[in-house]
Amino acid sequence: MILRVMYTRRVNWAAGEINRFHAPARKYYDVDDSDGYFLDVGANIGTTGIYFTTKTAPNLKLLAFEPDAENFKLLRINTILNDGFPTETVKIMPLDAYFAEQKIAAQDVKYVWIDTEGFEPQVILGAKNLLSENPAPVFMECNLRTWDKSAALEPMPALLSEHYSHFVHVQGGDEVYPLDALRTLERPDNPSGQIGDIFLIRKGALD
Repeated sequence: MILRVMYTRRVNWAAGEINRFHAPARKYYDVDDSDGYFLDVGANIGTTGIYFTTKTAPNLKLLAFEPDAENFKLLRINTILNDGFPTETVKIMPLDAYFAEQKIAAQDVKYVWIDTEGFEPQVILGAKNLLSENPAPVFMECNLRTWDKSAALEPMPALLSEHYSHFVHVQGGDEVYPLDALRTLERPDNPSGQIGDIFLIRKGALD
């Protein structure tokens, strides 16, 4: 019962976030929801990925990664309570290595959701092949001050600029920024410098 309550409390939040992700994904990308994967990196207890693959795009399969042991326990139970998705424990590795090991084609990834408490640049850098072969819609938490302290921030815009040109600050009135603005956006007065979430726009979508 507690697990169901925890899940239910987060569903309304997840629904709003997913709508803010799915709408621009349909606007800026030619997304086909008939088959493929929703990639949820930093899945927490599973509300985002489970909601997306059961309510928004039920033909997609969920690939969820969560390193925190307690959250992972709840994630496993919530996947069982919501149509019994299979779960798998994996060692920490770059996404490119995981996809190669599991023989999953990059083109089968339809959406990428990243919420990793400031480690988003490292996730991006570990998915260079994936994003090169398939620059899918990416929605990720933006922790600017944490990113500033990470050596991974500097190469991230250069890497992304091969396939993405702009981003939307989702909680900032949906304003569109050039990718390089990640380096110059004002850092808010909170420990991580979190501004909310950003959505990456593929090259050519604004032309």
